[in-house]
Amino acid sequence: MAKVLDALPPPPEDEEKQTEPNVQDDEALLRWVLSHEAVVHLDDLLLRRTRLGLLRRDGGAGLAERLRALTGELLGWDAARWEQEWARYEEIRERFYGVPPADRDRAAA
Repeated sequence: MAKVLDALPPPPEDEEKQTEPNVQDDEALLRWVLSHEAVVHLDDLLLRRTRLGLLRRDGGAGLAERLRALTGELLGWDAARWEQEWARYEEIRERFYGVPPADRDRAAA
Protein backbone atom coordinates (compact mmCIF):
# COMPACT_ATOMS: atom_id res chain seq x y z
CA MET A 1 0.00 0.00 0.00
CA ALA A 2 2.90 2.37 0.68
CA LYS A 3 3.92 2.09 -2.98
CA VAL A 4 0.44 3.22 -4.03
CA LEU A 5 0.54 6.21 -1.71
CA ASP A 6 4.03 7.16 -2.89
CA ALA A 7 2.79 7.19 -6.50
CA LEU A 8 -0.01 9.66 -5.73
CA PRO A 9 0.51 13.42 -6.03
CA PRO A 10 0.29 15.50 -2.85
CA PRO A 11 -3.22 16.58 -1.78
CA PRO A 12 -4.45 20.03 -2.79
CA GLU A 13 -3.60 22.81 -0.34
CA ASP A 14 -7.26 23.49 0.40
CA GLU A 15 -9.03 20.14 0.48
CA GLU A 16 -12.31 21.68 1.66
CA LYS A 17 -12.71 23.49 -1.67
CA GLN A 18 -12.29 20.26 -3.61
CA THR A 19 -15.78 19.12 -4.65
CA GLU A 20 -15.03 16.74 -7.53
CA PRO A 21 -13.11 13.50 -7.10
CA ASN A 22 -9.46 13.96 -8.00
CA VAL A 23 -9.22 12.17 -11.33
CA GLN A 24 -5.43 12.38 -11.28
CA ASP A 25 -5.35 10.41 -8.01
CA ASP A 26 -7.90 7.93 -9.37
CA GLU A 27 -5.80 7.34 -12.45
CA ALA A 28 -2.61 6.78 -10.43
CA LEU A 29 -4.44 4.26 -8.25
CA LEU A 30 -6.00 2.50 -11.25
CA ARG A 31 -2.69 2.32 -13.11
CA TRP A 32 -0.95 0.86 -10.06
CA VAL A 33 -3.65 -1.75 -9.38
CA LEU A 34 -3.86 -2.77 -13.05
CA SER A 35 -0.06 -3.11 -13.19
CA HIS A 36 0.55 -4.90 -9.90
CA GLU A 37 -2.53 -6.93 -9.05
CA ALA A 38 -4.15 -9.78 -10.97
CA VAL A 39 -7.27 -7.92 -12.17
CA VAL A 40 -9.43 -10.18 -14.33
CA HIS A 41 -12.75 -8.31 -14.43
CA LEU A 42 -13.73 -4.64 -14.33
CA ASP A 43 -16.16 -5.19 -11.45
CA ASP A 44 -13.28 -6.60 -9.38
CA LEU A 45 -11.26 -3.45 -10.09
CA LEU A 46 -14.02 -0.92 -9.43
CA LEU A 47 -16.02 -2.57 -6.65
CA ARG A 48 -13.43 -4.43 -4.60
CA ARG A 49 -9.81 -3.53 -5.29
CA THR A 50 -10.28 0.26 -5.53
CA ARG A 51 -13.96 0.72 -4.48
CA LEU A 52 -14.18 3.63 -6.94
CA GLY A 53 -17.45 2.22 -8.27
CA LEU A 54 -18.90 2.64 -4.78
CA LEU A 55 -17.20 5.87 -3.76
CA ARG A 56 -17.80 7.95 -6.88
CA ARG A 57 -21.27 9.40 -7.24
CA ASP A 58 -21.38 8.37 -10.91
CA GLY A 59 -20.30 4.80 -10.12
CA GLY A 60 -17.14 5.29 -12.16
CA ALA A 61 -18.89 6.31 -15.38
CA GLY A 62 -16.77 9.46 -15.51
CA LEU A 63 -13.67 7.26 -15.64
CA ALA A 64 -14.98 4.98 -18.39
CA GLU A 65 -12.96 6.37 -21.30
CA ARG A 66 -9.77 6.52 -19.27
CA LEU A 67 -10.44 3.01 -17.94
CA ARG A 68 -10.95 1.76 -21.50
CA ALA A 69 -7.54 3.13 -22.46
CA LEU A 70 -5.80 1.80 -19.34
CA THR A 71 -7.26 -1.70 -19.60
CA GLY A 72 -6.32 -1.77 -23.27
CA GLU A 73 -2.77 -0.63 -22.52
CA LEU A 74 -2.11 -2.66 -19.37
CA LEU A 75 -4.36 -5.71 -19.74
CA GLY A 76 -4.54 -5.98 -23.52
CA TRP A 77 -8.34 -5.65 -23.67
CA ASP A 78 -9.78 -4.90 -27.11
CA ALA A 79 -13.05 -3.03 -27.78
CA ALA A 80 -15.16 -6.19 -27.61
CA ARG A 81 -13.66 -7.22 -24.26
CA TRP A 82 -14.16 -3.70 -22.91
CA GLU A 83 -17.85 -3.65 -23.91
CA GLN A 84 -18.38 -7.07 -22.33
CA GLU A 85 -16.64 -6.02 -19.09
CA TRP A 86 -18.48 -2.68 -18.87
CA ALA A 87 -21.86 -4.39 -19.35
CA ARG A 88 -20.94 -6.99 -16.71
CA TYR A 89 -19.81 -4.24 -14.28
CA GLU A 90 -23.00 -2.22 -14.73
CA GLU A 91 -25.19 -5.28 -14.21
CA ILE A 92 -23.32 -6.36 -11.05
CA ARG A 93 -23.25 -2.85 -9.63
CA GLU A 94 -26.96 -2.34 -10.22
CA ARG A 95 -27.99 -5.79 -9.02
CA PHE A 96 -25.86 -6.11 -5.90
CA TYR A 97 -24.87 -2.55 -4.95
CA GLY A 98 -27.74 -0.43 -6.29
CA VAL A 99 -30.97 0.67 -4.69
CA PRO A 100 -33.56 -2.14 -4.87
CA PRO A 101 -36.38 -1.45 -7.40
CA ALA A 102 -39.12 -1.21 -4.74
CA ASP A 103 -37.15 1.43 -2.82
CA ARG A 104 -36.44 3.32 -6.04
CA ASP A 105 -40.15 3.39 -6.91
CA ARG A 106 -41.07 4.71 -3.45
CA ALA A 107 -38.36 7.38 -3.59
CA ALA A 108 -39.58 8.57 -7.01
CA ALA A 109 -43.17 8.96 -5.79
